[in-house]
Amino acid sequence: MSNPPPPATALPTLPPQKPFDWFDSHGRVLNPAKGHDYLEISMTPTGVNVKQEPVSDLEVPAFSERLVNTPSDATWRLHVLITLFEGWEWEHPYSNATIDALQKHWHIGRSCFNSASHRAMTATFESPNGDLTRKGLRLGSLRTLRATLALSHSPSTRQTFAIVYSTSTYTMNRIFSALLASKEHAYQPHLLPFIYTAQHLQCLEDFFRGLPAGEYYSIMRTLGADSYHEREERPTPPDLTDMPRTLTALTRMTADVASVKETIGQQIELVTKWAEEFPKLEDGKEDVAMRERLRLMGQYCEQVGLDVREMSETIQAMVQMVYAILQQRDNELNRRYAADMRVITAITLVFLPGTFVATLFSASFWNFDPRSGGKMVSSWVWLYFVSTAVLTLVVLAVWRGFAALKQTMGAVKRFWRVRVLRRKEEGDGDEENATAAAEKEKEGKGD
Repeated sequence: MSNPPPPATALPTLPPQKPFDWFDSHGRVLNPAKGHDYLEISMTPTGVNVKQEPVSDLEVPAFSERLVNTPSDATWRLHVLITLFEGWEWEHPYSNATIDALQKHWHIGRSCFNSASHRAMTATFESPNGDLTRKGLRLGSLRTLRATLALSHSPSTRQTFAIVYSTSTYTMNRIFSALLASKEHAYQPHLLPFIYTAQHLQCLEDFFRGLPAGEYYSIMRTLGADSYHEREERPTPPDLTDMPRTLTALTRMTADVASVKETIGQQIELVTKWAEEFPKLEDGKEDVAMRERLRLMGQYCEQVGLDVREMSETIQAMVQMVYAILQQRDNELNRRYAADMRVITAITLVFLPGTFVATLFSASFWNFDPRSGGKMVSSWVWLYFVSTAVLTLVVLAVWRGFAALKQTMGAVKRFWRVRVLRRKEEGDGDEENATAAAEKEKEGKGD
């Protein structure tokens, strides 16, 4: 068995670009790789043959045309252009000339190279040259596998053309190690998509296991939500300082897992459909094991979805519980503050009469000096009561006036709002009447 293809040579750091310099006239983000690897698996009279050779980006147009036009005695052939590049996952590692050649000679659909293709993780396409006998599919993954596969197959010539590009050496080695280990079955056009989907599902499993289950169950036990019948009689008050942030992070991570699960579910469904369309391609044999594996993969994916949904609903319940506990604590603090205010009010009421009397009789209106033979009450004592009464009335008048002004302003706003709505309705009615009149006038002219 041949060794897996070595990764492409690491690319040097690209020079700084001006904004949007990598966008071509079709809105594609291009970051052409300097080199690619070509892998061919074919069935010749001598058996399964594996060939691999490096190809520069400048050589791809002529190379792809030569592969199509060169006659071969192979019963079936699988052609794969492998690209490992440095850059972002949403960039296309091909030049415009390479893209045009892949569309023309390998019948890779135009949708695989447009700016929105990275958002469609699972899609089918037709030959850009109008060959209705060819079938194509595209599988993508930006979050986990970080690889993209586009493939076209011709049932008449039994040739399959595929491009695979990624920024992860680990991903590429896993995919093509599995492909070379199953090279005898490469006549099936769904073999490479099957391997891609299986590796994507493995990433989902790793992603799901990477969820911080320890924090999840720790919060559940702290809140006493893990088991109602086994909860402590006097549970320790939970520390809610960092729980909202942790639960928010868990919600985000479960949403990511759910999104990846939906993508993989679509890919499994598409690959299963392809396996049903091409059931017998080699001496009438059906690859029952592959379709059984696809069925098990679909069931596992659904189970992950159920687990994620359960965790997500539990997290939402715990979030509500945390906020309910916080609200309960706030209410308890408010009750304590209210009790303290009642105590302060009671103490104030006890000392307020004495304070008033002391303030009143300490004024200069009174003369309690026993050595004084004059009046004990000043003739200006009335000024104290008049001033107090006037100031009290002014404060009450301002308070009542402010409340009345606030009510008046609210009534005025409501009045103008109703008036504007009525005018709008009347205007709409006039337009409808004018339209109806115009239509009647046209009908009258027609008659």
